[in-house]
Amino acid sequence: MKIVIGLIMHESNNFSPLLTQTADFQKEHLLFGEEILEYHHGKKTEIDGILDIINDNGFEAIPTLSAFALTGGPLTEEVFEFLLEKLMQPVRNSKKIDGVMLALHGAMRTKLIDDLEGIILEKLRKFLGSDIPIGITLDHHANVTKKMIDNVDFAISYRTHPHIDQFQIGRKMAEVIVDILKHKLNPITKMIQIPMILPGESSSEARLHLTNEINDLERNNKIISASFNIGYTLANSKNTGPSVVVITNDDEALAIEKCRNFAGLMWSLRDDFSIQMPTVDEVIQYVYKSIGGPFVLCDLGDCMFAGGTGDVNKFLDALLKEKIGKAALSLVDAEAVKECVEVGEGNLITIKVGGKIDRINSKPFLITGKIVKITDHDYIGAGANMVKMILKRGKTAVLKVNGVDMVLTEKRCAMHDPNFFRSIDIKPEDKKVLVIKDAYYTTLTYSKIAKEVIFVDSPGVCMIDYDKNKFNQISRPVYPFDKITFNKNEYLN
Repeated sequence: MKIVIGLIMHESNNFSPLLTQTADFQKEHLLFGEEILEYHHGKKTEIDGILDIINDNGFEAIPTLSAFALTGGPLTEEVFEFLLEKLMQPVRNSKKIDGVMLALHGAMRTKLIDDLEGIILEKLRKFLGSDIPIGITLDHHANVTKKMIDNVDFAISYRTHPHIDQFQIGRKMAEVIVDILKHKLNPITKMIQIPMILPGESSSEARLHLTNEINDLERNNKIISASFNIGYTLANSKNTGPSVVVITNDDEALAIEKCRNFAGLMWSLRDDFSIQMPTVDEVIQYVYKSIGGPFVLCDLGDCMFAGGTGDVNKFLDALLKEKIGKAALSLVDAEAVKECVEVGEGNLITIKVGGKIDRINSKPFLITGKIVKITDHDYIGAGANMVKMILKRGKTAVLKVNGVDMVLTEKRCAMHDPNFFRSIDIKPEDKKVLVIKDAYYTTLTYSKIAKEVIFVDSPGVCMIDYDKNKFNQISRPVYPFDKITFNKNEYLN
């Protein structure tokens, strides 16, 4: 048996001023053919899990591409066409294909076209026909569409947030596709899109109700799988929103019944997903009056793992005003890094930092500090989903500004791993305050260090402020913008 495998991952924030280019995929990883197998081996990714099952069954993998870029603005049309062609070319060139196993995100778009995953799957289905089983994994924040579901035989989403079950989800999807090939399963899939929008960083208590429901559903041996998706509201598209998917083995009535009930449960929890968060000024006052540390402050409005530009400097302003020393934070500012390189380590510099990409939520902020380190080394992840991964931040400068370690990076980069700081001689455990432009992964990676991890309602392109005019492309009516009655029997795809 020959199985096409591939990965295309991007979460597209339609409010970001930064369009996602081919270079953004090259910065993280953009691999083709056999190099995909080597890259994913042992990394506990979806592809690693898929390959486990392919190898166990003596099947042959046909690797296409593995493309990942950090969450950012929409893709350019040229990038999407490039990725689509790189996926389809090995498919067209293969003399025999028995199945397809793909790891996708589910919230990828260009400025003008949404549901790019649906387009990819439709293209594959038209080329391969209806007899070749197609399986996909999706992110917990996927905006699942009818086009996606109509063009696959099996779809399953992460159950964890922070996402740490990619390997298990990849294995599960691959196992199901293998069972379809062996004529052991006939999946019947039902999906309901729920007319509400939710914050990406949602209440763990609300999500626990849904994961418990999945566990209950999957105890029924007629149910192959169940998934729920929070959705990615910042995609701001007509397909934006949460969904539930239930897949049975050859039992349509059961799939319909359980899908409707599952959707009803998610709707009933609609008021429970939001997290109460302090503003930047409120949390700085709280930290100022508190003893000990470190307090890890998650800068959600400028969270780079949700598409933040990384250069909103509200926290820097607040820390310096309150004269809170023993603090560390970072900004993306290639121009400032270049100036620091020109001035050199050990010297004082007066420089404007931040506010050069996101000009709506911040403006350049003038600081004077000593340049204590300049490096062009990337760093190696050590925690959660970043173990042994090379994380590329470009040239980096560290300034001491009134007791604050101000880290300036050339590029946007995942920074929830403590090695982000340790690799530039900043010991996170010695700080009173750490500002992290990231979110839920921080609760894992800093669990042994932080006195407290606090999510902050901060400014940036990742703010979920539920402004009707801001979310102007979302299908209406929708909760919480409109008064709406959800009849689970009317929303079945």
